[in-house]
Amino acid sequence: MTTYRVFFLYVWGNEEEGFEVNDRSGCGTIELPVDFSDHDLIQALIEADILASFGGQVKDVFEIDGDDSWISIDSKRNGKPLLQLEIA
Repeated sequence: MTTYRVFFLYVWGNEEEGFEVNDRSGCGTIELPVDFSDHDLIQALIEADILASFGGQVKDVFEIDGDDSWISIDSKRNGKPLLQLEIA
């Protein structure tokens, strides 16, 4: 299992002009297996009360990107950055 620190993002901007992360604040941690799916990630955030449950498919609601040390989660609807995760 890998522990990730989760950060809420304070974002400026809009869909037309683009978004810019102004600041962030820690909101907890989650643990994920080494080979986790996007669904596993979102489910862990819901179980940690960081995200509210939602209707629909993960792939239709979120854009998830990252590498071995960080993950970003953006809104698929408008591209607004929502959360960042870093290995603790």
